[in-house]
Amino acid sequence: MNKSKNLDHISTENKEIARRVIDLCEIVSRTKSTECTDFYNPFEVKELTSLINTYDTISFSLIGNEDSESKAILIYPEYMDEVNPADYVSLVKIDKKDYDIAHKDVLGSLLSLGIKREKLGDIIINDEAIYFYIRNEILDYVLLNLEKIKNYGVELEVIDLATPI
Repeated sequence: MNKSKNLDHISTENKEIARRVIDLCEIVSRTKSTECTDFYNPFEVKELTSLINTYDTISFSLIGNEDSESKAILIYPEYMDEVNPADYVSLVKIDKKDYDIAHKDVLGSLLSLGIKREKLGDIIINDEAIYFYIRNEILDYVLLNLEKIKNYGVELEVIDLATPI
């Protein structure tokens, strides 16, 4: 497959991401395995899924709830009916209690652990809890090291991806 031709319709700022996704598609095509991307914004997801659609032998699904802005892309052979996104991404819940925690506080605490933003999906805060999507490859590290957000001690719980938020 001609990689440079596949990149023609990709915006300049997303070419490096697109090259990584092409590499994942090639791995899936060659090894019949399943691969997962990092989290990307809606524009990036649109460009990347159009790129993935150029492959006849692979399929994909998006990981994140329907309202999520950031989504990861699960890439797998077309003949596979079921692929478990929980093998690649987790949803973490923190009980909010009476904490005064904002989105920037959660993001800042996570990034201060030295992880890359692309490894995190949406951070959702409601009256009862804080939720965030995270790639499993860094999940254990975050579970062990994220002890505080702002000045509040927090306990993290991994919950089912299908949990309504």
